[in-house]
Amino acid sequence: MLPHQHGIGARLARVGKAAAPMLSRLLARRYSSALDYGAQYLALLEGKGGGAGWDLRSEVTAALRFIPRGDALVVDVGANAGAWSDEVLQARPEVRIIQFEPNHECQPPPHPRATLLPLALSDREGAAILYRTAASPDTSSLHVRRDSIVAHHNYEATEVEVTTLDSIYSRHEAFGLQAIAFMKMDIEGHELAALRGAAGLLESGQIMSLSFEFGSSNLNSRTFFKDLWDMLVPLGYAIWRVLPGGHILPVEYYHETLEHFRGVSNYIASRRAPVE
Repeated sequence: MLPHQHGIGARLARVGKAAAPMLSRLLARRYSSALDYGAQYLALLEGKGGGAGWDLRSEVTAALRFIPRGDALVVDVGANAGAWSDEVLQARPEVRIIQFEPNHECQPPPHPRATLLPLALSDREGAAILYRTAASPDTSSLHVRRDSIVAHHNYEATEVEVTTLDSIYSRHEAFGLQAIAFMKMDIEGHELAALRGAAGLLESGQIMSLSFEFGSSNLNSRTFFKDLWDMLVPLGYAIWRVLPGGHILPVEYYHETLEHFRGVSNYIASRRAPVE
């Protein structure tokens, strides 16, 4: 029998409520740091806030469950030095990858199965300011970085070209109007804008699966998880959170606890079920 069926749960709740003031004083005086570390560790087990998004292998392992074998088209948005693309090509050497990376200080090297476009994706075409730092090129962003995780870095502003995925997909020969099997996004809080610039492809189902990060950088873009949820779920995308080791956890409904701005959490949205 469950405790509450005998009234035990109710009694424990009353005891806990009575003890709360004393426990709060103890935590405030001596144990607040330990409690914080414990809460952070429990969040990490749920895939929330794993620093730079867990290890690269976990991210790729999860993504490969949604990337079909054969001549699939994969898009790497925020390619940085190309580490994610390299891992995917090692596991799926037959896929083609289109890489977007506007920061010339960290663009990936040439690869016969990859096409580099030195552009940033957004919800409009034109120019924008990229805030970058040589100390940590992978934290470059189209938004001023004010989050505490990178507060010790000095960023400089440089102008870059931005475009929309809808626009460039229709006119760049590298796509060949082939459906995008998987799109990885690591663009430091600008994911919602990039998705808005791909609204046509999303609505038509031309993007089967995608990954995105959510965390402290979304504070700078004033983006909530609810914004991403409300865009993707009505279009038929299911969402999973990436866990340590590349496991995935289905996010079956929206809840405010998804608004986790500490560190970085990785998510996958897809119109197809993952391969076991």
